[in-house]
Amino acid sequence: SKENFIDVCKRQLRDGPREKVIKLMKNKDQWERECNAREKYNLDPKYVVTAQPIPPEDDIDNSNERGDGGLNDIVKKYLKDIKLGKYVIVMDAADRNLHQIFHQEQP
Repeated sequence: SKENFIDVCKRQLRDGPREKVIKLMKNKDQWERECNAREKYNLDPKYVVTAQPIPPEDDIDNSNERGDGGLNDIVKKYLKDIKLGKYVIVMDAADRNLHQIFHQEQP
């Protein structure tokens, strides 16, 4: 239910929003395209959230498998049959919510 999802999010966020967010992508081509566009063009941070350095790929895979940072709780309750992506972009948190991101960033 919506209330359960909000409850899980509140438990994970604790005192409020996080400073950084992690975008997990399944499609390597899509991930490379986004990374290349961020590097190639001088994108205005007013319109595009700034990407941060990312950890090594093995660290990401291991973290996904372990369900670090409360990821296990969210996967078990809401993403039962969804495999998480292993290609990562770490960004400063923005003022958009998941619903807005989902509808604006579909491939």
